[in-house]
Amino acid sequence: MLKNIYANIRRCLHHGILDIRYGCKLLRGCKESRFKYLGAYCTASSNYFVLAKLIGKISINETDVIVDVGCGKGRVFNYLLSLKLKNKFIGIEIDQQITEETKQRLKKYPNITIIHGDILENIPDNATIFYMFNPFNDVIMRKFKEQIEKKFKYREVTIIYYNSKHLDIFFNDPKWDLEMFNPYDLDDYQKYSAAILYYRPYL
Repeated sequence: MLKNIYANIRRCLHHGILDIRYGCKLLRGCKESRFKYLGAYCTASSNYFVLAKLIGKISINETDVIVDVGCGKGRVFNYLLSLKLKNKFIGIEIDQQITEETKQRLKKYPNITIIHGDILENIPDNATIFYMFNPFNDVIMRKFKEQIEKKFKYREVTIIYYNSKHLDIFFNDPKWDLEMFNPYDLDDYQKYSAAILYYRPYL
């Protein structure tokens, strides 16, 4: 019991410090999407400890362009900034109100661009790494996969997929290699699974 209380206090302090350090605002809670009719799920802020584990499992080069699909309030960018990375970061967010709030919060970081729109119509040509926290339903996920394969026919991309509800869409496809993690691998108190997806079209 005391161990759990200590872990919760430590998590809250750690998350609060990073939230305030990058953008001066606490990022917490889950907000139902106004775009459920388009297949979008709620806006939620990822756990920093889990982000550290997942992002730590990939190599990020200085030329990589990192895209947060359904970036919400932008906590993923907070974490990337804490790593002192100078890469270009792009957030795609379907809710214009959240887009504007996140733009304002992170406006002093010139390497961050927040775009309002549907990811299916706004996949950046220069993207190399994508991050997703279960942003949409299986129908949109299937379309997203198809768009990735259409746009990046001749080069690899990597997707970090946290709370990977629709991972089965990528199963048994030779163009995709999957590295899967259960909640115990991630020490995730929310008990979400995750995966890193490697798209290798020419293998």
